Amino acid sequence: MPAGRVLACGLATVDVVQTVERMPGANEKVVALGTRVEAGGPALNAAVTAALLGMPARLATAVGRSPLAEGALRVHLDRSGLDWIEVDSAGTGGWHAGEPPDLRSIAVAAGFGVDIRSQRARKLRAADFEQFDWLLCADRSVLHDVRSTMPVGSSARAALLLEWAGLGAGAEIPDPYTGGPEDFRRVWGLVDAAAAGIAARLQAGRSAV
Repeated sequence: MPAGRVLACGLATVDVVQTVERMPGANEKVVALGTRVEAGGPALNAAVTAALLGMPARLATAVGRSPLAEGALRVHLDRSGLDWIEVDSAGTGGWHAGEPPDLRSIAVAAGFGVDIRSQRARKLRAADFEQFDWLLCADRSVLHDVRSTMPVGSSARAALLLEWAGLGAGAEIPDPYTGGPEDFRRVWGLVDAAAAGIAARLQAGRSAV
């Protein structure tokens, strides 16, 4: 039987597995004998299984930069009295439409007192170019995709999020997926700083680049 090709779409996580000498009792703390990091989540597990069976596999999964950016921006706009400004986030692909943010993004945001659990993924749509004045993108690849789908004659403008916030020309938000918790915390630090810069810029009435 010829091997096929597999595209796994959905949730991917990083599972931290700790080995203990025995199962702890209720409210008991024990010292782990060892720790290892493994692939997790239904989509990533499916991709790994397919690869082990000899089938070429690709994984399409959400990472969580835009939910973090949306959460941070909402907080800073509320604090600045700019809660009337409409904020939303979307992806250039629709594989995860309707799904909540990555669990690691939820955990990192919660650690800074921001709840993003109610967010649901959706794909960028034509109406966004009419509804929003600015579409702020995590990196150049996303920016290219957004500009490529922008309808002719649209008054909306697209830019890099960090650059628009005044954090450096050409600055990008890194993809934290292959890293650990510190990488997600770094992304939060970037989007939080960007959100503060955006709120300050809007308060000053500087709406054009």
